[in-house]
Amino acid sequence: MTDEMTMLRDAGTELDPPGEAPAALRERVVAGFVPDGGAAGAPGAASRAAVGDVIRMRRPVGRRLALVGGVAASLAAALVIAPSLGLGGSGEGEEPGLPISAAAAAVLQEAAAVEAEREPWAPRPDQFVYRKVVETLDVTAEPLEAGHVESWVSVDGRHTGLSKGWTLPDEDPVSSPLEPCAEGTEEWCVNVPAIPADIPTDGDPDVMLRYLRDTAGPPPEDVPEPLPDSATFVRAADLLAIGSLPPQARSALFEAVALIPEVTVTGDAVDAAGRPGVAVGLTYAGGDRDELIFDRETNEFLGGRQVRSPDELADRAGWALLESGVVDKVGQKP
Repeated sequence: MTDEMTMLRDAGTELDPPGEAPAALRERVVAGFVPDGGAAGAPGAASRAAVGDVIRMRRPVGRRLALVGGVAASLAAALVIAPSLGLGGSGEGEEPGLPISAAAAAVLQEAAAVEAEREPWAPRPDQFVYRKVVETLDVTAEPLEAGHVESWVSVDGRHTGLSKGWTLPDEDPVSSPLEPCAEGTEEWCVNVPAIPADIPTDGDPDVMLRYLRDTAGPPPEDVPEPLPDSATFVRAADLLAIGSLPPQARSALFEAVALIPEVTVTGDAVDAAGRPGVAVGLTYAGGDRDELIFDRETNEFLGGRQVRSPDELADRAGWALLESGVVDKVGQKP
C-alpha cells in the first residue's frame, strides 16, 4: 500500500494546495417536511421539527488527502485504475476532474456496500423512526456551539411523535410534540410519514437517481453558477439529514450519487460531532461546496457540511447523524 499512499499524498498537494480557504459560509434549512397545508409529495417533504434547524460549517485551510483504512484503499484503487487520466484532469484529451470523480464514486460505493449489509427495515405503520443528530448552530463561538436533536417520527404519519433539542449537556431539552392532523382538517393538513412513501425500494441506483432528480427543488440560490446536478445532490443530502431512510434506500442513494459526474473528494473532513472522515461533494464557482462525510476506516456515513465563499455572512455549518432506527414507541431507542 506504500505506493498508493504516496500517490494519495501527492494527490492531496495537487488537488488542494496550501493557502487561504473560504472563510465564510451560508446557512441553509435542511429539507423541511411539508408545512401545515402543504401538498403531499412536494419536493423535500419532511417534518421540520423532526429534521432540526440548519446546517452550517466551514472548510479548514489547506486540505490534504491523508486517508487510512477502507476509504483510503478505495481512493487509492480508483487512482491506480485510471492513471492515464492524470490528477486533476491533467491527462491529455480527458476532461478535468475525471480521476477524482472515479475516486468519489469508489468511496460512495464502499458506503453503499456498508448499508447493504445492514438488516433491512420493515417498519409497521404504528412504529416510529428514531433519529439523533448534532448540528453546529452558533457560527461565532469557539469551539462551535453544537445543538443536539432527538426525534421520534411516526412511520405512517398518523401517530404523535416527539422532537427534543438542547445545546448544553446539563440543560433540560426543549420538547415539541409532532402531532398528526386533527380529525376534520384533512382538506388543508397533510400527514407526512417518516419514510417518504414514494422513495424507490428496489435498490436500483439508476431508479434512485431519477427519483432524486424528479423530486429535487431548484438549484441553490446562494451559489454562483450551480452545476446541472446541484439540486440533485442537495436533495440527496436532505434525505440523509432527515435520518429516516432505511439502509436499503441509503445504499441505493449512495450509488446514485456516485453516478453524478461532478462529484469530487476532499480527503480531510470533520463532521459536526468532531469525527474525522473523507468528504464527497460538489464544488461550485468560487470554491463553494456541499459535502457528505464518511468514516475513513469503516466507510460508514457520518453527516454533511457546507463550505461557502468569503462574501457570505454565515461562517461554518455541519450536521452529524449519530443514530437512527425503528422503535415501537416514543422515548425508546434502537
